[in-house]
Amino acid sequence: MAVVNYSNYLKKGSNYSKPEYLRTILEDTLDTKLEELKKEVIQSEVVVTEDEIRSFLTKTLEEENPELKVRIESPKVIRNKKMGEWKKSDFNEMATEVFDKLSYRRYEFDSYTLDYFKKYIDILKNKAILLLDIIDGISTHNYENISNNLIDLDIQLDKNGNILHDDIKRLINPTISNVKELREYVLKANTLTTYLTFKMTKESLEHNWVDENYIYPTVNLQEKSIYDNYFKGNVALSSRQYESIVKNKDMELSRKISY
Repeated sequence: MAVVNYSNYLKKGSNYSKPEYLRTILEDTLDTKLEELKKEVIQSEVVVTEDEIRSFLTKTLEEENPELKVRIESPKVIRNKKMGEWKKSDFNEMATEVFDKLSYRRYEFDSYTLDYFKKYIDILKNKAILLLDIIDGISTHNYENISNNLIDLDIQLDKNGNILHDDIKRLINPTISNVKELREYVLKANTLTTYLTFKMTKESLEHNWVDENYIYPTVNLQEKSIYDNYFKGNVALSSRQYESIVKNKDMELSRKISY
């Protein structure tokens, strides 16, 4: 979660502030104008290609460990199928092959890794641009395209368009979080050396019993759950939303007990 000193912007003794403060806080914190942030987010993408990554990994293998490249590409030794009849040299050769396979992983590429970055970045982009549009709309009193979002997120505006202090924080924090993480992932995905050390494969997920959905940010801006209320990059529940969910759960529990 982004750390913002809201006391520099929000006056004590008042629950609401002018909507323009949304834009001011965001631009001051990220040191970028809102229009430039939108442009940056929209243009954020993975530009490195699979061919470029493969070429880089092959070249790095040749430079770092040419002997390994020769051994990996050379014909494998045919050993006796009966391990009990193996000689010491057979065991040594097997140990070398196992170690080589482990070492070679550094230079292997799995397309799932690149797909992972692309999907992760797309999710961050969609959430960031939507939040930026909401902030832009509120700060300019233009609610035409964001009215449903305001209702869904329970953003409270008074008759003059002033916004509740808590809602300023609920919008600013995830916006900054998504923009910063987007910058981080775009840089990481477009840096070739990333693919030497970062490996994401379906096999590794299945081996570790990891659900694919859990390696990505949530797609929704907000999860209507008291248990998933603090996901990074998500809009936190308002106090009214929280109380409503708790009340509904209590009523549901009471009905089950009555049966």
